[in-house]
Amino acid sequence: MADRIYYSRGRDVYATAPEQRCAENEDQFIEQLITDTATAKKQQYFCAAMEPGENPRGNNPKEKYPEKFQGIKNWRLSALAAKRRFVSFDCDSFDSPKTFDALIGYLQKTFKGVLYTTFNYS
Repeated sequence: MADRIYYSRGRDVYATAPEQRCAENEDQFIEQLITDTATAKKQQYFCAAMEPGENPRGNNPKEKYPEKFQGIKNWRLSALAAKRRFVSFDCDSFDSPKTFDALIGYLQKTFKGVLYTTFNYS
């Protein structure tokens, strides 16, 4: 279905083979994100869906734990990132609350989406 949005959800920031998820449409995607936020630093994350493939760290003689990177999985690697139907912005260090409000106002008028903050935002 063309409306589906595929994405990955890692259990914590160290998850190297995140769970693959699918939302049936934009509204369900937004609902899934806002009902699955972290309650502590370094917990779950979401990103583009990952295609299945091998992790080069599994064959790297310098890798300390190559057994952790064996097999065909949906590894969190830029080379395996699938096309996505959402865009993410990582906005830090605004010069003032007015600038932040202006950006949010523009985004709200222009796009359908969700403001998703990290656990330790300020």
